[in-house]
Amino acid sequence: LAYGRAIDFLDVATSEVHELCRISGETTQLCGRDGDHMVVLAMADAPGHFRVSSRVGTRFPLNWTASGPLLVGHLPEFERVALFRNAAKVSPTGRSETDPVRLAREAEVALAQRLSVHLSESDFAVVCIASPICNRDGECVATISLVVPEQKAAQRGDEFARLVREASQRIEAMLGWGAH
Repeated sequence: LAYGRAIDFLDVATSEVHELCRISGETTQLCGRDGDHMVVLAMADAPGHFRVSSRVGTRFPLNWTASGPLLVGHLPEFERVALFRNAAKVSPTGRSETDPVRLAREAEVALAQRLSVHLSESDFAVVCIASPICNRDGECVATISLVVPEQKAAQRGDEFARLVREASQRIEAMLGWGAH
């Protein structure tokens, strides 16, 4: 029990963020929820020319990111609908879903599949592929995601989906949260 209490979520997750970046060769983020926004908690930049404009501490409306639906997918449907009714905003690209009922359904499905993918919702030609990190009660407390150019996602999308799912499951296992 003492060992379990001593494990720091952010240390474990940040270590996995860097490992996923190394394995995938792509920018990796750890994201959490701050009210009706998603916030970047940790990040590892991929080598190369592609750069993501968001940094640690950056906040986005929940409906703009792949992480957003996952972060609220465990809430009862009426709470998800109410949250999205108040929080959903049109993204800079105009491609973000804003219908609260559709968003609530998307959140539930994404959490059940342990995967959410958004294409050009907050930035053109950028794909975010996220998987939830769930506690013992099955509540999504954070996400781990890859942020990649659209062309790479088209070529390696299945691989990226597998990698983020495996990374989220490793974090849960290290924290003793698996099998919920």
